[in-house]
Amino acid sequence: MRMPALGDTVWTYWTLRITYKYTRNGATYRDTVWDCFHLVSDFATSAAYKDTLKWDDGTPAYYYSSAYAAAQFETPSSDTILIVKYELYSSASAVCTLMVWADNNGLPLDPPVYKQAFTPTQFYPNWQSVTLSSTVVRSGKYWVGIYTPQNAAPYPLSDGSVSGLMAYKNAGGSWSVNSSGDFMIRPYVGRTAVTTPYIRPTTYNINDREYGNDDGWIDPSERVGVYISLKNIGLSAVQCTLWLKRADSYTITRVTPVDTISYIPEINNGVDVANNYNDPWVIQFWDIDSLMGRTLNFKVILKGRYKNTAGSMVTYQDSFNIKPDEPWQPLSGDTFYYDSYIDDGYFYTLNTYVSGCYYANLIKFGNTYLDSIYIANNTGDSNYIYLNNDRNAAVNADIRMYKYNPSTGLPGDTIGTRTVSVPASSNGFYKYIATASKRYTTGWIFFGTNSTLTAGNGTKPPVHIQPSILSDGVYRNTTTGDRINWTGAEVFSGISLMGSIMIRHDHPTLSYYKPSTWTWPGVLTNTSGSQTIPTTINGCWPGQTIYSHMAYIDRSTQNINTTSPRTARGTWDNYFFLDNYSKWSGTATNLNSFTALTYTNQTIYIPGGRHTVLIWGDYNDEVMGNLFNISYRYWGKQYSLTPPNFPVDSSIKEPWVPPMTGPFAGEYPNVTAYKLKFPGATRKYYCLGVRPYNMNIASDTIDIDIRVFSDFPTTAYNGYTQVIGASALGPGKVDFVVFNDAAYDSLPVGIYNFLDARDSAFVDFRQANKTVNQWSSSRVAAAVDSFKTMKDVVKVYNFVVPTTTTYACSVKSLAGADVGIALFLEGDLMSRSKALIEDDNGGAGVMEGFITPTLTAGDTVAIVVWKNNNYEAKAPVVESLFVRRQSDGYYGGIPLSTHLIELSYFSTYEGVNIMFNTMILIMLRYTGHLNFLHLNSLRRQKNHLMLIKM
Repeated sequence: MRMPALGDTVWTYWTLRITYKYTRNGATYRDTVWDCFHLVSDFATSAAYKDTLKWDDGTPAYYYSSAYAAAQFETPSSDTILIVKYELYSSASAVCTLMVWADNNGLPLDPPVYKQAFTPTQFYPNWQSVTLSSTVVRSGKYWVGIYTPQNAAPYPLSDGSVSGLMAYKNAGGSWSVNSSGDFMIRPYVGRTAVTTPYIRPTTYNINDREYGNDDGWIDPSERVGVYISLKNIGLSAVQCTLWLKRADSYTITRVTPVDTISYIPEINNGVDVANNYNDPWVIQFWDIDSLMGRTLNFKVILKGRYKNTAGSMVTYQDSFNIKPDEPWQPLSGDTFYYDSYIDDGYFYTLNTYVSGCYYANLIKFGNTYLDSIYIANNTGDSNYIYLNNDRNAAVNADIRMYKYNPSTGLPGDTIGTRTVSVPASSNGFYKYIATASKRYTTGWIFFGTNSTLTAGNGTKPPVHIQPSILSDGVYRNTTTGDRINWTGAEVFSGISLMGSIMIRHDHPTLSYYKPSTWTWPGVLTNTSGSQTIPTTINGCWPGQTIYSHMAYIDRSTQNINTTSPRTARGTWDNYFFLDNYSKWSGTATNLNSFTALTYTNQTIYIPGGRHTVLIWGDYNDEVMGNLFNISYRYWGKQYSLTPPNFPVDSSIKEPWVPPMTGPFAGEYPNVTAYKLKFPGATRKYYCLGVRPYNMNIASDTIDIDIRVFSDFPTTAYNGYTQVIGASALGPGKVDFVVFNDAAYDSLPVGIYNFLDARDSAFVDFRQANKTVNQWSSSRVAAAVDSFKTMKDVVKVYNFVVPTTTTYACSVKSLAGADVGIALFLEGDLMSRSKALIEDDNGGAGVMEGFITPTLTAGDTVAIVVWKNNNYEAKAPVVESLFVRRQSDGYYGGIPLSTHLIELSYFSTYEGVNIMFNTMILIMLRYTGHLNFLHLNSLRRQKNHLMLIKM
């Protein structure tokens, strides 16, 4: 490609050619695919210019009455601020101050670098212009704003729509986002020539999807990707390499670098979505102690190439810091404020209040009511509740805290109480909750107050319509003036009282754990004694097993004891789950601080496919804990296991068909999978069918479906993601898929329960050993084909259409089997729902059949017969399949014919159908004109059913 002149935009056109080879039926073939695409690159430099910078949309919507308002701007070179324009509300003559700040990690840095007082003369809808009296030059990020007296106009206006975190306000304390939009502040600047790239981050995050267990939470010892998006407001850069460096001692201690180099081919001018998503950095977190919730500090070094003003490609190098936050887990002794509501600046009142009644809010700090909490001293505003008094006089209120009564689910014993005087007309005025001293109590508590009214006015505890995750409804007793009796209390769901309680965390933290020689806290291996995940994990065939392991640790300074000091109520159970179902468990009674607890070499059956492991410590909730450290008790990961080969013309009872999803399953469904091989020597149809073991027993919860994939697993985590076919008919149905072996060498096929239950199933893989392909008037030896056992599900037959016409097909069982029949035109992969026509409306012993559309002579179509129930024959019975020309009469009657089509596995004789086994009779026939004057009689000779022409 040619390098463009300065100011050019270049379109580079590319042709991609991929040549590949493959093997089919023993022969090697070579093929080529092509693709064409273009890339746009802007190598332009920008000369010096003057411009007005703005974020607002030009339509003011709100005014801001507090002290400081600021808007952030950014330059790739340097800006000389010449004039600042403001749109202000109300024509007051107060003296205001133009201000310019440096940037402090996304906030204005106090004190400002420039201040200039002015008295506004222009007000909305006009703009006030202020010309700077001194030269102010800024580079990179900077802030321009205004100070106005807090209790006097004029006020800066904002547009009501936030463009980003570009508008901040400050009432004299700290800076915060202006939620009512971008300020109407527009600096007019002289910008120097842009002669280099200027690349900065727009977003960055830590994600465990690709390298961790994809639960959205960063675990101790987990590997995660670090992802960044970039913008470039300078010259376009190419061949960009980004290095990630740990930038402080805390990050160096807590984070181990795994892959610290990312490559981005180009970051063009004006682009704000360039990213390393296809090549992220990879880091690993510290694995023993708790995650502190602190800010990590990384330095990003960026090196690339760009075209300078002389037209030469030169090196660009720059650096900047990113500071993502790590997850947090409480330490023993930490104190926390728990709010009962999510604050949005509003509060509400109930439609009616009853004077003298008490109102209490249930707060659940622990996993069960038995968990304990330690309420901190009532100092400062640590424990409080909002109160509302709409009377013109002060009113006393009785504020109370109660234990949870497990037998009634209502407030029980009083923990603390305090009487407060609520000032007159004090909307939202708050008072403290009294607690006699710091104390332990149950993990579920109530706090609240009474309502004291005179003529409808008085104290009314306000409520909020956005309760926090801890809050579980507001209760009102029905006995006026009785603060103890809560029998028959009314419950208001979906709201909360407005208050906060401070507690101290004094519990152990039972947690999953990854020992240094383990790959994960929950591991599957094919080798006894190994807890390292191999490159691929081999799935089992029924009767085989693999090894499972799990590990836990007390991730705190508090020992777990069932004796004094007691931090566990009794023996606790630790469970290993597979696809939402328990496979095995271990017990424990004591565990010391930062001591590991491991369970290894437990053999279990896990078939090939995608399966989710979940380990859950203290499943029976015996170890004391609170809301935060409970989440560390369970960990999960979905694994991919290589599928076993499913032998053709065989059927099995699969004991493990998983529900398709559940905790930690991620975006891909759980499946039990098999490898199907197609020899391709001759053009045949194959069919894999599945019938739930409990079908027609629990069909409302059992719906086993099939998915066909194109990708086998190559690691323990990939595969079974590219779906190329499926059969998913719903509960109470046999699902199957028909394959043309000329199209595939082998495929992974998975089965799963679409609903939430696990089940076993019968799985059957058949090839079309029988073909209808020629005329015959002579008899040859019979062969066997039947639904012999309960495990058999499907049969498939090739039908080479002899004449272009319509055909009648039917199947009938003369015993206990409930069968169906379907016809499939030629195709590579066809689910049951893709059948050209089918019939499956009857029950056991009922004829099923249909008349086909016109079939074309020479086509090979598939006929599939399946069994809907678990019937297993105990004695010889007759099941018959008929195929005949429609013009020969009703397809459900006894066949009357003058010509038959031969099945390759048995011969026919004019007027004769041969039953090739005591279980099933298959009759495929092409008949001429039916003459009912040619009567026929029926007789049985041994296992042969003969139709003799009279």
